[in-house]
Amino acid sequence: MMPLVLTDEHGITIGVASCFQSHADAADLGGPGLRRAVAAVRRLLPGFLRYRVIEVGLPAGVGFPARIPNVEAFGVVIAAVMRQASKMRNTLVLVRDVDPEAAPDSEAELRRLGFMSLPMPATMLVSLPHGSFEDYKRSMRAKYRKLMKARLKKTETLSCEIVNDFSPLTPEFIALWRNLYGRAARYHRLVVTPQFLASVSALDESRALLLRRKDGSIAAFGLLYLDGEILRGTVGGFTKQAAVDEGVYFRMLYETVRFAADNGFRAAALGQSTAEPKMSIGAVPVPLTAWIWRPSWIGRWILSRLIGTLMRPEPPPHPRNVFTSSIAPHCDAALYDFAGINAADTTKFNRDSSP
Repeated sequence: MMPLVLTDEHGITIGVASCFQSHADAADLGGPGLRRAVAAVRRLLPGFLRYRVIEVGLPAGVGFPARIPNVEAFGVVIAAVMRQASKMRNTLVLVRDVDPEAAPDSEAELRRLGFMSLPMPATMLVSLPHGSFEDYKRSMRAKYRKLMKARLKKTETLSCEIVNDFSPLTPEFIALWRNLYGRAARYHRLVVTPQFLASVSALDESRALLLRRKDGSIAAFGLLYLDGEILRGTVGGFTKQAAVDEGVYFRMLYETVRFAADNGFRAAALGQSTAEPKMSIGAVPVPLTAWIWRPSWIGRWILSRLIGTLMRPEPPPHPRNVFTSSIAPHCDAALYDFAGINAADTTKFNRDSSP
């Protein structure tokens, strides 16, 4: 981690940004054919399309990459990161997550500094104007209520628990997370460690959602963050057999929404992967971009070609018509920059959960 703190002329902190170093394999962002081609090139050039990365953003979640008072200060922070990258070999700067509608001034500043935009998988958000999970179910069209009933019936032998202190469960969580991580075909990024789980468990704002079998074993888990009006689902784990035979994935989605709706949250954020199943429970995609930069002009030229080809995620499917009436999308305050939109102004966000 490289936390960056911005101070004024009196030494008073006026902004912070979470920066950390990682390594990226650009081949992971392509399909199987591309990965095979890259593997062949790497027999001669082992470092081909592998980069050291200084990433500006939240390590374990989605949100605007800095808490900065204005666009000038944002430019100062990003320029400092660029200088650090220039001192390091084969390093690129990645700034994420930027919502084009919520942070237009920041996008303009990144473009001015020579960054190039990179489409990212959309984050999925379920807006919850409902007073309870029962109200949420009643607002669904008959087709989706029937679908929910069938999915929940498949998991009726599993019990759901919400746990505050889950540090004793770390070994089981790590085993389940590794199973899921090992099956992921793309975007191998966040690595969960025992130290990470212990730190998250100590937070007052964290919870673990568990599905247990009758014998007491854990079929699935997911971490939840209580973030103001939004409940955020993050890392989790389960086996492929549990997903196929016990239906744990959909149960986890519904239980996340249940906890959010029954505890007064205005929305549930479900992460950036598996858009189709999340849309079937009422989630709407929120488009995000990342911005990338390399010190050398040759490196920037190569990146510009990669952006147009292998670094382009598949677009999310069109939102489903899940509810009987249109639901105004909730604005995710974590994606606002200092000047993007007022937290109370939803008029600039015209995303909808119905076609």
